Amino acid sequence: FFFFFLKNKNHFNQAIMLTSTKKLKASILNQAFSFLISQHDALKFKYHQESCGYWSQTAGTEQKLFSVEEINLPSHVSDSNISKIISEHSTLLQKEINIERGPLIQAMLFEIDSQESQKLLIVIHHLVVDGVSWRILLDDLTNLYSQISKGDKPSLPQKTHSFQQWA
Repeated sequence: FFFFFLKNKNHFNQAIMLTSTKKLKASILNQAFSFLISQHDALKFKYHQESCGYWSQTAGTEQKLFSVEEINLPSHVSDSNISKIISEHSTLLQKEINIERGPLIQAMLFEIDSQESQKLLIVIHHLVVDGVSWRILLDDLTNLYSQISKGDKPSLPQKTHSFQQWA
């Protein structure tokens, strides 16, 4: 990845837009994402370029408070404008990812008053996610949200190996 001369290494993301017909609560999403990030080492990675030109990966130990950004689209906004607004906010969210500062995951919850659903956008830098990882992360996020919304303590299966052990 680092040997490609990309114009912007920060904007090499994968994103998914999920639609929920069940009302999601941002406070529960924040807890679920925070637990998810603490469980999956790669979501805490940061990258910096050494003076020799090579890049180093570090595991961020400090936990920034993860926050799902909420966007409310009132019922008077037309469907065509809803798509435009979502696209604009999605682009801005992707630009917030910075491989040197982290976090390499961002999320935005769109509340659309004129529809019976919400949209949850999750953006993760491709350095820390791939097609297989998405399935695992989404399953974990769904389980965590369900546990927290029921008042249960969030839990996931014990880590098998840290990324460092695996590497």
